[in-house]
Amino acid sequence: MQAGTELFAAQGFDGVPVEAIAERAGVNKAMINYHFGGKRALYQAILRETFEEIGAEVKAISERVGDARAQIEEFIDFVLELGTTRRVAFPALFLREVIAGQGPDLEVFKRLGMVVSSVMEIVRRGVQDGTLKPVDPFNAYFMLMAPMSLFLATQPVRRWGFEKGLLPFAPPPPDQFARELKEAMLRGLLNPEGKEKS
Repeated sequence: MQAGTELFAAQGFDGVPVEAIAERAGVNKAMINYHFGGKRALYQAILRETFEEIGAEVKAISERVGDARAQIEEFIDFVLELGTTRRVAFPALFLREVIAGQGPDLEVFKRLGMVVSSVMEIVRRGVQDGTLKPVDPFNAYFMLMAPMSLFLATQPVRRWGFEKGLLPFAPPPPDQFARELKEAMLRGLLNPEGKEKS
């Protein structure tokens, strides 16, 4: 599954032959058919397992005791960890999936929905208790998730450009981006007249 995640993220579903996945994983390609039922089933298994993990983590963040500010910061930190240590190839794979023009299978969509609804619940509670300014929770989810996903997914391109001398500055590290995103988003979302104290 790790080999498939890395290759699908780099080349897309159609660009990856089963043989390449088997070679990277160090197994016979027949093992992929035996265990998963083919390349498409492996791809769906990767998406399902990953979103299962992400959905459970984000739901736990939304249910922990704490205010909206702390939970938003924890969510951004989680996405940072996910894309830099835990599942490095996933941000690119996720972006490929959502822009492919085809909806994911029902089970993948349900797991994605848990991520979206958990972040929306954080925002909804924050708006209700006055911590956050009135903002649409669904829009807020995209404002939080999209920048981190895009930054992490495009990081290899920046590294490549810098190594080739095509980028005239060292790319900022992901933790710096996450820190500045938190500062910018919270400045925009926090209600200065609400109960939140800086």
